[in-house]
Amino acid sequence: MNLDQLQTFLLLARCGSFTRAAAELHLSQPAVSRHIQKLERELGVTLLTRRRGRVELSPAGERVRSYAEEVVGGHVRLLADLAEQPSRLAGELRIVASTTPGEFLVPGLVSAFTTSHPRVSPRIQIADSTEVVAQLRSRNADVGFSGVKLPGRDLVHRPIATDEIVLAVPPLHPFASRTSVELSELAGQPFLTRESGSGTHLSFLALLAEHGLEVPPYRSVMVLSNTAAIVSAAGNGYGIGFVSCLALRGRGPEGPVAVRIAGLTLTRSLYLVVEKDRLLPPPAASFAGWVPSQETPACA
Repeated sequence: MNLDQLQTFLLLARCGSFTRAAAELHLSQPAVSRHIQKLERELGVTLLTRRRGRVELSPAGERVRSYAEEVVGGHVRLLADLAEQPSRLAGELRIVASTTPGEFLVPGLVSAFTTSHPRVSPRIQIADSTEVVAQLRSRNADVGFSGVKLPGRDLVHRPIATDEIVLAVPPLHPFASRTSVELSELAGQPFLTRESGSGTHLSFLALLAEHGLEVPPYRSVMVLSNTAAIVSAAGNGYGIGFVSCLALRGRGPEGPVAVRIAGLTLTRSLYLVVEKDRLLPPPAASFAGWVPSQETPACA
């Protein structure tokens, strides 16, 4: 059993209709039915009966409703208690994040959260997007952040920011005086690239594929392990490379220039990621519920 199934069961018991329950939950009717079927299989009882076009609880269903109300009510009281008494929240907050959110978004979020919860001890691991999945599933981390939707039905992705991918160009590069360049002009350019597991790299390729486009042949002058290294290398004139707008915030006048690809909107979502049916430790559960959605400032 999980909390979603119990909440679905209670709502169905209250409204007496799969159709109405599905509408209130913003789910399909088959999804509501699957929740109930899973509960019935696990408990080995029939929870519902149909009478005169209405769904009613069986005797076993009445007993389960009492239990479900206690569990769901306890969960609500726990969250309210944690919100009212932030100083009581304590323990380790284990986060794994891909490079862009991990370097430029997560530290600020964690700092704001721990200001209200000083007894929480955060630990942030930076990894590529594919490793985020591995760390969550191996239970080495409780909450993840990624710039790409990760594969697996066991994962829940919540968009928390909108990001834009731009070309970081050295200040003295011919592109630097322009706001945009044609995709075909990238042919033969010296590129600073990321490893294949990078969320920015995967997002860029996916966005191009949506338009039926591919990157023209270019010269890879070096492969770098993180976005900050690309920004630094571009600023020093070693080449050009695709980065998040987040990575270019606060750059000085000598830093790289943001240039867009003409005719393309290279925007993506940044996600908070958790395992679907996992009961998180209180610090992680509170943090995951608290993380606000925000807009990433546009590149100047």
